[in-house]
Amino acid sequence: MAELRDRSVTIEYFQGASHHAMSEFLCLAIRFAIETRPEVPSTQHATRSRPARPLRPLGMQRVTG
Repeated sequence: MAELRDRSVTIEYFQGASHHAMSEFLCLAIRFAIETRPEVPSTQHATRSRPARPLRPLGMQRVTG
């Protein structure tokens, strides 16, 4: 039904396969892709000297004037 080769997933859908079985397989294929993806070096991550200030919801903003 499926073949995993060099991090590429080939799905051959055949008539009669249950929807649940295909959903289960897709979940496994996505998990496999996530677990085998190459690591991103930490130098490519954006660095901040201080964390960003969280935004207030619109109803809680102070009104000045």
